[in-house]
Amino acid sequence: MNTDLRMPAVVWLVVGVALCSFVGCVQSKSSRAILKGDFINGTKLQLVTKKGPLLIYMDTTSTNKIPDYAIFEGNCLVVIKENSPSNTIQSTYGEEGFSVLDSERDHDGNLLHLNVNYQDRCGQRMCSYSDRNGSGIFDRWYQFNGTNNGLDEVLIMTNFSWVPIYKKGVRLP
Repeated sequence: MNTDLRMPAVVWLVVGVALCSFVGCVQSKSSRAILKGDFINGTKLQLVTKKGPLLIYMDTTSTNKIPDYAIFEGNCLVVIKENSPSNTIQSTYGEEGFSVLDSERDHDGNLLHLNVNYQDRCGQRMCSYSDRNGSGIFDRWYQFNGTNNGLDEVLIMTNFSWVPIYKKGVRLP
């Protein structure tokens, strides 16, 4: 199997695991309430305020123009923005605890890539669209099976039509 086709799935897996860790940290049952000043385990994100159901975490030690932050509605991720070592800003927007929009921008705000994810009511990923070069046009469509988020099909945009290049473990000509 050609590994370059698995790369985006690996990237999404890393994003998914990171989101699960953040959501898991907030969802974990503990004997004490979440208090202002508490950190999300393994991060520099500290709870700076609660407003109704919203929990707002921020890296209070950051010297970046825009510090890393995360906002949860109860246990569900709403948004997380992180500065990367490569001088880009990665943003993830959630809905019902699942990532629906992931983007990366350079230090001038130019879009580098964008992913849109669709899940069913149970949280199983159904498909994702990707703009891998920040052109504003989705150039990849990933179709997943509903049982275990396995990748079923990859299509690329060619002449404004979707053309399959991968189907259930087989790279197509």
